Amino acid sequence: KTTVQTTQRGYLSAAVDGIHAAQSDADNPLDEEDAQAYALYGSCEPTPRTWFNQAVKDWIDQLVASKLPCLCSAGAITPGASQLGVSLYLWEATCVAGKFFYGTSKTALINSEDAVIATQEATATIAGLTAGVKYFVQFRPDPADPAEGARSGIYFGRPTA
Repeated sequence: KTTVQTTQRGYLSAAVDGIHAAQSDADNPLDEEDAQAYALYGSCEPTPRTWFNQAVKDWIDQLVASKLPCLCSAGAITPGASQLGVSLYLWEATCVAGKFFYGTSKTALINSEDAVIATQEATATIAGLTAGVKYFVQFRPDPADPAEGARSGIYFGRPTA
């Protein structure tokens, strides 16, 4: 094996191990809703992929870019009156700044709300939304954050009246 092959296989092994660890975590597991969110994210790519392959690709892309991977799990959208409460767990402890990008299309997340990050949990309340309209939401670390470039899956919800 070449050095490049060994490095790439190391990235792949780290990604698979990290995803499996997140799936088996008792407190903040990567569950079915998170898999659906990563699948929705993967469906936006030029070459659509499964949720698992999307999560692996993101992890490897981060390592290749000399950034830290930041897998997200325990994602939750809580509908409220013209708003959505959003929360998810960040598997990278050094991720300290980010935003929830949102919009009415999974491919046009053009609005953002600052996330509050404490103890590896990112939360926000996205207000001023139209009741009954489906909104898509994705977490992204801020530029200059050690995990810049990472992405959560794409979650969705509908605010109430």
